[in-house]
Amino acid sequence: MVKFYISHLLQRSVRNAWHTLIARDWLDLLGKALVGGLLLLLLYLASDSPGGYRAFSDEWAITITGFKALSIGFLILFLGNLLFIAPYQLWREATTELEVVNASVGSKSEVPPTEINEGSLGAYIRGFPTVRLLNEKIAERMDLPLLKEREIGAFSYAESAVALGVTTLAQLDKLLKDDETLILRAAPYLIPEKGIRPTFCLSVLFTVIGGRMGADEYWERIKSLKHTSSPRGWADNAEHTYKEITAY
Repeated sequence: MVKFYISHLLQRSVRNAWHTLIARDWLDLLGKALVGGLLLLLLYLASDSPGGYRAFSDEWAITITGFKALSIGFLILFLGNLLFIAPYQLWREATTELEVVNASVGSKSEVPPTEINEGSLGAYIRGFPTVRLLNEKIAERMDLPLLKEREIGAFSYAESAVALGVTTLAQLDKLLKDDETLILRAAPYLIPEKGIRPTFCLSVLFTVIGGRMGADEYWERIKSLKHTSSPRGWADNAEHTYKEITAY
């Protein structure tokens, strides 16, 4: 148990520090690398010009100084997360997860109005039948297998749900049931590669919600998510899909 907690604490601290200082995803990382390279190029050119300002002994010193500054900043963020932020996040998620587990044991029909985070959403998917039954219907219609995963990986789904205004598990459960027909219609548009993952119907639901909002509003809500990245085209596709599935 202690090893499990320490492992998750370190992973969360590194992830938080990385997303804050370095990049949210590979596309973000590429953009920052290009900007950093351009800035270094401008410094090189300025330091070598006849009237230029040479603040460093050579170009290599500029690179080393930048790398040291980045490393120190990452270390500070990592320690701050390790000592304060990550422990609180894990405690909060464990608390809400326990609430959901207790509720699922006591009643299979009433989902508690627990706030959505990684822990509570994972417990909801495992403990209540709504997601599983909906995924089974999708798998049957699309003739695809249901995939089993040891770790559900609900972090990005929790972040997306909150960004779309779905802040509690009770609200999420109601939407999954109320929009079941639209979810079943929209599922083929997402084309899962190998099978239906435990979180697949959530992806479809978010597409339905985003399409209902319209591409512009949907994009405004998801474009600045810290741990989830989607291109603008995803919002346009969601709107197109929603129009298709509501046309009949």
